[in-house]
Amino acid sequence: MRDEKGFQETLKVYGLREEHVFAQRFDETTGEIVIVTHGGAKIRHKKGAPASVKLTDVQKTGIPPKQEMIWDSKLGQRRPRDAEARSEPVRISGEARADQAKQ
Repeated sequence: MRDEKGFQETLKVYGLREEHVFAQRFDETTGEIVIVTHGGAKIRHKKGAPASVKLTDVQKTGIPPKQEMIWDSKLGQRRPRDAEARSEPVRISGEARADQAKQ
């Protein structure tokens, strides 16, 4: 059974558009509308209830925000411009323990 009024109410409460809905159904045992978005968020909503969580744009659409990427020669790959490049190599746990023992 499809509950169109409940489905439209859920979209309005969570600020979703129909094109962002991957799947939806009405759970007769609990009386809830269950929606899965393209961003992977699963929503269970009862009629008349307020939104239980605030969804981000990525959770709604599944599209990550655009970032300006630059080439990082230390990493040998692209990275976001605002991310910090590591100034020293990552130490494995054995080296880290040996350095702590020397101090």
